[in-house]
Amino acid sequence: MYVDVIVKHGRRSRRVKALVDSGVMYTVLKRGVWEDCA
Repeated sequence: MYVDVIVKHGRRSRRVKALVDSGVMYTVLKRGVWEDCA
């Protein structure tokens, strides 16, 4: 299942689609998303 989320850092933000997995303990962002919000 995927959900729409907003990644934020300070005043910058970006909407992404995240995969929901009940066994996951952390989330990995694509490099482009990370750089847009850093």
